[in-house]
Amino acid sequence: MWLWTHLGRGVYVPFYLRQMLENLIGPKATARAVQLSLVFTSAEACKIGWVEEVTPLDQVMTAAKRELKQWLEIPDSGRTLMKMDIRRKEIQEIIDRREEDAEAFASLISRPGIQEQFIVSINKSKKN
Repeated sequence: MWLWTHLGRGVYVPFYLRQMLENLIGPKATARAVQLSLVFTSAEACKIGWVEEVTPLDQVMTAAKRELKQWLEIPDSGRTLMKMDIRRKEIQEIIDRREEDAEAFASLISRPGIQEQFIVSINKSKKN
């Protein structure tokens, strides 16, 4: 999970990403995962519910079509209304905190120390 590596680079993980993981694995496990910049394997991500299914690369299209067919059997109106209702609280919080989140992120990434860490990370990834 790439987003947790942000903290390891000194970049604050946006509240909504942390909140999504917290809803899946709880606050204590989330705090540990975020603070230690843990990366989950495909199997671990599936186990905690971050992804629905782990599929071999050569079977991805077949699995995707099977999943899509299942969801398309449910009428759009009911499915989308239910999904919006389930996520209402999180959506409202994102809307309410949008400006605050953008300002915090802009302030953070413009710091010289963070810029230096980005350069180091980019150079490391170029070597791999």
